[in-house]
Amino acid sequence: MRVTAVLLVAGAAAVALALAVMPGTADGPSGAAIYAATCASCHGDRGQGTVMGKPLDGDKVYGNTQAEVAAVIRDGIPETTMTGFKDRLKDDEIESVAAFVVSLAAAHE
Repeated sequence: MRVTAVLLVAGAAAVALALAVMPGTADGPSGAAIYAATCASCHGDRGQGTVMGKPLDGDKVYGNTQAEVAAVIRDGIPETTMTGFKDRLKDDEIESVAAFVVSLAAAHE
């Protein structure tokens, strides 16, 4: 049991590290790296969801297009734990994360 737990933690750490070091642009980190640092704690490292946040790897209740997802990231969702990130992320970072989130759904189709 302990070995399984250690392997799960090690695997999660490896995925988080891989996402965090994915190349960005000259302007900043990639959407995957921002997602790993900002979103994965609630939505899971692959968008699978956690007790803190809904899954992002399939149809999303609040939007499926990059523009819709960016609006949710920017403004949040009232009366939920999803707060807006417009005060913490630049517009281009929000767009990069939105593109990454949309890619999670496409990868699971």
